[in-house]
Amino acid sequence: RIIEMYDVREFDRDSGESGHVRNIEIADDTGTIRVALWDKDALKERNIGDGIKLQNPRLALNMDNRLEANVSSATTLLEPSESELEALPSIEELMEAIYVSKQIESLLEDDTNISVTGTIREVNTDRVLRKRCPNCNQSVEESIDEYICDNCGHTFDEPDYLLMVPTRIEDDTGDIQVTFFDKLAEELIGMKKEEVISLIEAGYGIEDKLEDLTGLTIEIIADVSFDEFNEENRLRPKKILNKYF
Repeated sequence: RIIEMYDVREFDRDSGESGHVRNIEIADDTGTIRVALWDKDALKERNIGDGIKLQNPRLALNMDNRLEANVSSATTLLEPSESELEALPSIEELMEAIYVSKQIESLLEDDTNISVTGTIREVNTDRVLRKRCPNCNQSVEESIDEYICDNCGHTFDEPDYLLMVPTRIEDDTGDIQVTFFDKLAEELIGMKKEEVISLIEAGYGIEDKLEDLTGLTIEIIADVSFDEFNEENRLRPKKILNKYF
């Protein structure tokens, strides 16, 4: 069943045509895996809890050394049969089994879909918006004229923006770095990315808004990854379940 869906991203191919990609996460009673859907498969309407069947997906390790499934030209997406759907746990049963609650001290590098509750101890307000290439989504440097992506060579006038809110949360057992991006960052601060962009381009900031997050208790679903630069675990949030002061 589909347990998580992310936004469709549009990109430009070398041929000049537009492409689309969407990541979803699926689960059965043995575990979870992320799946990349492309073009018409990415645009097809789907819902959390829907059954989905992948025949001959292409499997590979992602940058975090976790297994992902890609829907390639050799892959067929099928609708599960009634008997196959009946054999699957319900979405509620999957959520209960997958989202295991843990305290910060007990988190392990390979943990996925962990439920963590902690209080925001500090928020980094230095760089809330990061400019990205619309074609390959890599970071680009500030420019007063046109932009040229160092990664793919794409030339463009207006970059895409990544909204990010780096925080550090703590519970009774320890603390850990958590950075919220785009939709989750919007949900956390209660502002749309477009509002943040307009304020910053007008010469204002949202430092006060971010500093007000200190002391907020949040319950999140996240994966654990190892930050080699700082030599510590960090959380990659996937869902905000609750937040309160």
